[in-house]
Order: sequence, then C-alpha cells, then structure tokens
Amino acid sequence: MTHITITQKRQHLEKIYTKSSHVGYFLGHIRQGFSHIAHSLVHFLTEANEPRIWINTDAQGHMIYRGYDPRTGRRFEGDSEQSIRIWLEERY
Repeated sequence: MTHITITQKRQHLEKIYTKSSHVGYFLGHIRQGFSHIAHSLVHFLTEANEPRIWINTDAQGHMIYRGYDPRTGRRFEGDSEQSIRIWLEERY
C-alpha cells in the first residue's frame, strides 16, 4: 500500500504549477510575437500616407478618438466620431 505524505503531495502540485506557469509564459511570448508580426504586416500593407485612426478610453470610460496623418505630421484627439470625421474632411 502506498502512503503519500502531505509534503509529497505539495511537491507534486508545485511541479505541476511550475510546468504550467512556464508553458503560460512561453505561450504569452508566442502570442505577443504573432501580434507584433500582424501589426507590422498591416502597417506594411497599408499606404504610408493614409491617416491612422484609433479609439481609446480614458479612466472614466469615455471614448477618445485619436488620429495621425503621416503626410502632414498632424495629430488629432477628439471626443466624438463626428469630430474625427471633420478632421479627416479637412485633410482633403
């Protein structure tokens, strides 16, 4: 009959946890690498002169519309979709 002590159980669980944390760390780096590659590919495939637009949220959860025009070097930050549309229309 096998008698497993609490120490042996703990050591066994620590081995499992260590293996899973290493795998998670490794997978996180792989995901980060793929994300970087995808971002670079999108950047490569889009025209360098086209404006870039993205949306962030502030600490209170309000949406912040941001834009960058590489052709002119101008940046934009607004609080509505309408404001970014006006900024884009001014470009032409």
